[in-house]
Amino acid sequence: MPKAADPAWEEHTSETSKVVEKAGIDTTVKGWVCNHCGVKIWNRDLQRLLCHLSGDADRCKGERITACAKVEQDVRDEMAARLDAKANAKAVTKKRTSELNDLADEADGARARLVQSRMVRGKPAEVIEVNGSLSDMFDGLGVAHNKVDHPLFRRFVQKVRTAPPDWELPCAVTLGGSMLDQQHHGSAGILDARRGMRLETSTPRISLSTRAEARASEPY
Repeated sequence: MPKAADPAWEEHTSETSKVVEKAGIDTTVKGWVCNHCGVKIWNRDLQRLLCHLSGDADRCKGERITACAKVEQDVRDEMAARLDAKANAKAVTKKRTSELNDLADEADGARARLVQSRMVRGKPAEVIEVNGSLSDMFDGLGVAHNKVDHPLFRRFVQKVRTAPPDWELPCAVTLGGSMLDQQHHGSAGILDARRGMRLETSTPRISLSTRAEARASEPY
């Protein structure tokens, strides 16, 4: 059964499996069978199951599943209500996140204006707001404030100032994956080039026997 122990799986589906060949290896794929219409589905996603059991073709759009045509009306009503509840909860969470972001922006602006009003030689509120956000980031990530003086951080800020207008922060996957690979290959190429230059400009080594023969041939 699927990892989510939802009652709908046990009440309305049965387990099924099939053997498929992937890269020359036989692999068992698990799925489920609808107890009402007998359709076999090879993706064990709860959202798809609820949409299928709702019997509503409109709800199934975008879920890559067909609506069950044989499910009873009471089951359809139950699944439709569950889908509506999930959608409402998602909308509420999104709204709360947006409200929290707005409150954070308002708090940053209010703090900046408060600090500015208390300073004899004030700075623009925008500058104070940026500095406050930077301090919040250091505190939230558990980074010591003295790291702001680190040369790497200073270089990053300078690069951001000269970045093109459409530059965006890379995501975690890019930052820790492909970007590091490019830096690694680039650094390796630079090191190889430097090694080649040293080999070309280095003085050839002379063996001890060659030196002895050269001395023997010199006139006294």
